[in-house]
Amino acid sequence: MNVIDQEPLDMIRRVGGDELLEQLIEIFLIDTPQRIKEGQDAIVSDDFKTAERSFHSLVSMSGNMGATSMMDLARNLEQLASIKNKEEILPKITEIETIFSNVKMELNKLIN
Repeated sequence: MNVIDQEPLDMIRRVGGDELLEQLIEIFLIDTPQRIKEGQDAIVSDDFKTAERSFHSLVSMSGNMGATSMMDLARNLEQLASIKNKEEILPKITEIETIFSNVKMELNKLIN
């Protein structure tokens, strides 16, 4: 299974070249762990609105990087936050962290 769908990355490369792609990958790699932590912290403190926003950001960020499995899980987390389903969200945080680790490894290959 491919961790990354190359099509969105190719589109970024066509529009802005390798430099833009590298910049966006670097931003994604920095921002994603922060959004995951923000969502997790919000869930722990029962701030479901903040969690929903954090997970929504992850949906678009991961989609832009071609990380479709991560995007799908982030969308699921966003939906669970909207209905305040804390019990299902917390285990999925670990799952999205694992997926991100794999995505990070693949994206780092593109910029190093």
